[in-house]
Amino acid sequence: MTDTPPEQPDGQPTPPPVPPTPPVEPPAAPPAPPVPPIEPPAAPPVAPPSAPAAPPPPGATTPDPYAQPTYQQAPPQQPGNPQQPGYAQQPGYAQPGYVAAKPTEGMAIAALITGIVFWPVGIILGFIALSKIKKTGNGGKILAILGIVFGGIGFLVTVLVTIFSVLAIMAGVAAADKYSDELEESFGDISSYGEIQDSVGIGEVGTTSDGMSFTVDAFECGIASVGEEGFSVEPVTGQFCRADVTVSNGTTEEQYVSGSSFTGFIGDSEYSSDIGASIYDPNSANFVSDLNPGESGATSVYFDIPANESLDRLEIQGTFLGGVVEVVLN
Repeated sequence: MTDTPPEQPDGQPTPPPVPPTPPVEPPAAPPAPPVPPIEPPAAPPVAPPSAPAAPPPPGATTPDPYAQPTYQQAPPQQPGNPQQPGYAQQPGYAQPGYVAAKPTEGMAIAALITGIVFWPVGIILGFIALSKIKKTGNGGKILAILGIVFGGIGFLVTVLVTIFSVLAIMAGVAAADKYSDELEESFGDISSYGEIQDSVGIGEVGTTSDGMSFTVDAFECGIASVGEEGFSVEPVTGQFCRADVTVSNGTTEEQYVSGSSFTGFIGDSEYSSDIGASIYDPNSANFVSDLNPGESGATSVYFDIPANESLDRLEIQGTFLGGVVEVVLN
């Protein structure tokens, strides 16, 4: 007869019972390795009994087993015998050797000094010093090189100064030529300045290359005073000499005539015209005026000279920088 599960109160069938879970056994531990057998230690060998010591002979002393041991002194070493072997010396660290410094080449020092003071010698000594240093191994290579460098700088400075000097001279010459051209354009040919271009006597016409003409019409010495009574001047040296001159302007420009254009000579002694005396002479009024091109004018020129003397000649300057007319008076 089959068991029927009991019904629930509400008429639902009862679920079947859950079978019990079988217990789970833990995994077994692995078997331990076999232990090797332990052998017992071997017994130490036993020495066989020694034979009994022989008795000491009659009269011998028995050593005290508790006495201190005695040491024998080594015999002195005889000369010539080899030294007794001893302990070997412990190896040490090798000390570095001292290397003496090379002396400085004197030529290199001289090259440095002369390269600053006088560059040609500095360059020469510098190359000589480098050659000697290469052979001897002495010091001073840097000094020799510096001597050559300073010498090269001195050379470049000399070249630049020379170039600038030449350029300055050329500029000066060009400026002088330009100024000379301007003067020549204004005053005529200035290359003949101070040059005697014509020599004449009294009453003759003397002409310069620039076109100025001079004629000494009369010449007189021994004059005691110039001017009218109450308005006159007396010579300081001794006497006045007077030259009556006619001046003609043959240039293309206005020319100024003054007493400074006339110079008198007694031998090699020069006498300038006395402009102060010319002021007192009414005939010298045109000294303060200009002569236009083509114009002429008459004037009187005075010279204060020693008494009992006479001028030998006159030199008359044409234009401001032109030539000279010589007038022989005696």
